[in-house]
This record gives sequence, C-alpha cells and structure tokens, in this order.
Amino acid sequence: MLISLMLSSFSNNIQIDNTPYCADIDASNQTTNIVFDISWENSWRVSAAPSNWDAAWIFAKYQKQGQTTWSHAYLSTIINDHSITTTNGVDPEFNVGITQVSGTDRGMGVFLYRASDGTGSINWDGVKLKWCYGANGLSSSDLVTIQVFAVEVVYIPQCGFYVGDGTAANVQGQFSALITTNPFQITNENSITLGGFVNGNLGNRSNSGMNTNDDFDITTTQTLPAAFPKGYNSFYVFKYEITQEQYAGFLNTLNGNQQATRISAVSAGKYMRDNNTSAIPQNRNGVRCKVAPVGATPGEYGNDFNNNGVYGEVADGQNIACNWLSWGDGTAYTDWCGMRPMSELEYEKICRGPNAAVADEYAWGTAAITQCQNISNSGAINEICSTGGANCIYNNAPLFNGPMRVGNFATGTSTRAQAGASYYGVMEMSGNLFERCVSIGSASGRNFTGTHGNGELSVAGNSTNSDWPAPTTAIGGGFRGGNLYNDGTYSRISSRYGANDINGFKTIREYFYGFRCVRSCTPPSISNAGTDQLNIPGTSTTLAANTPVNGTCLWSIVSGTGGSVTSPSDPASEFTGISGASYTLRWTITTNCGVSVDNVIISFQ
Repeated sequence: MLISLMLSSFSNNIQIDNTPYCADIDASNQTTNIVFDISWENSWRVSAAPSNWDAAWIFAKYQKQGQTTWSHAYLSTIINDHSITTTNGVDPEFNVGITQVSGTDRGMGVFLYRASDGTGSINWDGVKLKWCYGANGLSSSDLVTIQVFAVEVVYIPQCGFYVGDGTAANVQGQFSALITTNPFQITNENSITLGGFVNGNLGNRSNSGMNTNDDFDITTTQTLPAAFPKGYNSFYVFKYEITQEQYAGFLNTLNGNQQATRISAVSAGKYMRDNNTSAIPQNRNGVRCKVAPVGATPGEYGNDFNNNGVYGEVADGQNIACNWLSWGDGTAYTDWCGMRPMSELEYEKICRGPNAAVADEYAWGTAAITQCQNISNSGAINEICSTGGANCIYNNAPLFNGPMRVGNFATGTSTRAQAGASYYGVMEMSGNLFERCVSIGSASGRNFTGTHGNGELSVAGNSTNSDWPAPTTAIGGGFRGGNLYNDGTYSRISSRYGANDINGFKTIREYFYGFRCVRSCTPPSISNAGTDQLNIPGTSTTLAANTPVNGTCLWSIVSGTGGSVTSPSDPASEFTGISGASYTLRWTITTNCGVSVDNVIISFQ
C-alpha cells in the first residue's frame, strides 16, 4: 500500500486549508487521489470584456524515503479524473497542464477555476487530484512524502492586440508598424518579418534609446518564426511576481548542490542577496538560510523578514515580491513548477489587452503615475503603500529600497489605475521588479518555441529546456516593465530599453530583478454535434460531428438506454440503438485550456 505523509503549501492569498491526504488507492492501476481543501479571495470570471478569469495552478511534489530531492508528481491527463466533493455554491472547472516527458504526455498540474461568471471568495472542500504514481516509477509499497503547491494565475484569452505605443518622447526601442511611429497589431501566431520597409513588417523605431540594439532595423530584416509565442493565442500568467515565500518553498525541494546554485546564502543565518555575507535582510528580502546545505544534503530556508530568528511569523515578508533573482534562478523556478518564461510580446498583451495603444501608457492604461514613498504594516500580509494615490514602486523611493508586497495597491473598491493593474487584472506589470522576458531582438531569443517545464531540474539545479535562453548566459532574455530602481519611463508598457540586453547585468542577481511565469493554453475548437436525426428507420445511423482543429474529441451518451457508439473519438462514428428509443448524444472537444460541448438527439422509428 502506498503510504503518504502529506504536507501543504500555500501561495499569496490561495490557501491549502487542511492537511492533504491520499485516498482511493488503486494498486492495480497505480493511482491514488490527493485530497485537500482550497480557498482564495477576490476570485472572478466574466464573459464580457476582459472575458477572462483567475485560477489556481496546482501541482505536487513527492520525496521517496531515503532520497534528498523532491520529484514532480504526474497527475492524470484526463480532466474527469479530477473532482471536488463540496463546491459551497460555486461550480468548478478543471483543466490539465500537459507536458511531454520522454515522448509521453504527463499531467504537470491542474488549473482550477469557477465554471461560470461570478466574483467573490472560493471555498472548495475535498478537492481530488488523481496522481498516477506508477508513471513516476513508484509502487504501492513505497513510502513517500507529498507537498501540494498552489499559485494564483490569470487567464489571458485569445485575441489580437497592439505592441508599441506611438510615443514621440523618450523613445526606447518601442515596436512600430514599418518605419512609422504607429503601433503594430498582432492578429495571429504566423511568422513576422522584423525590420525593413515592407508593409506588414514589425519595426523598432530604429533601435533608438535601447542599451543593446536588436539585430534588425530599417535596413536589416530577421524572421520571427511561427513557433515563437507572440501572445495572440491564449495562455495563463502568474497574477503576481514570484513571492519570497514561494521561492523559499522551491528551495526546500532541492538537494544541497542545487540549492547552492539557486541562492547565494548558503551559510546558516545568512540572507538572500548576491553573496553569502548578509546577516540582516538586504533590500527587503527576508529569505534566510536556516540550516546550511552540505554537499548534496539539503539545507533549509524560510522567511525571517523581521530578523528575530523565528521563521514564518505574520510579519516575515512572505508576500513580498522576491528580488535578487538571476535569469537562471527564475527559469529554474519556472521549469520546476511546469510553466515557461513569457515573451516580450506576451508582456505587452497582458498589460494592454485588445485596447488601442496610448502614448507613454503604463500597465493600468494611462500615462499618469504616482510614486509610492511610504509603507505601512511592513512585512505583513496587509503591507500597503501609505502614500495617497500611489500606484507604482519606482525611482528608489526615499524611505525604502526594495520591493513591496504583491498586489498591495489593490482594494475592494480600487479602480484599475488605483490598483496598478493590467487590463486582465495582473498586478505589478509596471514597476516593483523587472519582468524577465524572452526577446525577439536576437537569434537566441527567436529560437524560443514556448516549451513547458517538466518539473525537474538538472543535477546542478538549472532549467533543462533547450529552446529557452540558457540559464548561465541569459542570451535571448531581456528586461521589461521597469522596477523600483529606475525612473518611471522604464515602467511604460512599450519601453524596450533593456529588452535585448546582452551585457553582464542579465546573468547576475540584483535587488530589482524578479520573475513571473506563464503557460500556453490553446482553447478547444467549438463543438458541433451535427443536426438532430429524428424517426430514423432501423436501429443505426452515422453521426456527423465536426472534426476539431484544436483538441481531442469524444462521444458520450447523455440519455437513453441500450445505445452504443462504435468509435467514440470518431466524429462520423456509427451509432446503434433500439427501435422506438430516443437518445441524446454529446460531442465533447477538450484541450488543456477548456472544454466545448454540443448535444444531438437521435431517435429511431
């Protein structure tokens, strides 16, 4: 029998509310359900603009007895294998994030969100995620420990959008249509010609104001391949930058050698920064080495922002954005949680949505910005900026020199501009910490195809996706969105000052560097089960559903007895029933981003 000691982890305002446990162990199929409760506040789903929702990205790690590292738990790739016992009035919807591992589809985690329009708190009891432990090479007799992780993410729907803002002042490599100053509209995921004079090409204002030029301009062209994620297709993005609690939790699943790669603080009592010397928090980072790693033997990390030696107190900075992250640190976390880096085109879509561009606009859609200069409730879960009207952290505020709690500007009554929120409700896309994006300005960046992490790092603790900019060089990565150090011009949506940075700054750890993860999400084709077939002679007929462009498909019998679908995944399958009977059949098309269903009625004479 699989024996599991279950531990829990939570992220920001998402909470795993009880101690998870294993149930319904199926030794023959080598599966079990991981069961827990989950809750979070301020959830939403809207069909009208912005036509999106927030969700929990939930994944699990396990540690086999006697091992020093944690491995990624493969969840079932079948949506209906996951369920909730008690919904408390809010119907849920699941979708599985799938990554190919050694040529086989594996469930890296699930997206869990409300199934219909609504706002308010989520309280779901008895969440059941089917873990295919046999796929992880485990047997029912193995002793393992499990951790469940949950992160709040935001769904970004498929649509066209603009890049570049047409500004006439403080030009910093903004995208443009041809050699004009006009914004460029992205309407599909097809390849794009970069530079040159031809109508339909994407320009960059002749590289004006960039610290490292793109390799295309008005005389030199490059091709951005169709496989590069341009942001037109739908995807999920972390609602907030990686927090200090999240990063400490990540570190605690690595072995000692991996930890030493992913954090400079490797001596007991030292705090996270760019070296191993700090006995006090540096630039508002409270991640501290509690037990030092020794060789492969892992150390232990926690949050001690108030520097009193007691970890995990209410004012220990768990929800402050995690700074001092290099490109390699961020991509390692991204691979570990089954996500991927975002492209700089996706960055602009997250901020602006489908709206027309506004010159010099910030993530909240206007060109007005107010600096935060004071903090209340420092380090606590309710840490806020106490500067009236402030909506951004930039330009080295005089009373503090580090990032703030994620989402700190938002209240129950704040507007988008007051909250510093993007069009889709993503927070701190302007200011606080740099957003690290994959650039279109170099060949290394354009090689990015958007593969997802497989949950496992290299022996040294690095990400392993070959299409991502390399963790040790970061060539092909860049900076967007500004930060707490630079002035406000760098925080504009379309500023590309460091978008193609190739100097040494991109590989180091800095107090204004952070990270945020995304995951691709292709919506299913719209289901069409065909025209009703009524009073058919005989007892069989040929079904006539549509063949999906995106997604897998399946026939099911909703009502009626004695019926049989010959080939359930064939849109033109034969269906056999009983004379005089009527049936309702459902044609379901599924991707990792949703489900589309349509019914057809079949009746026989």
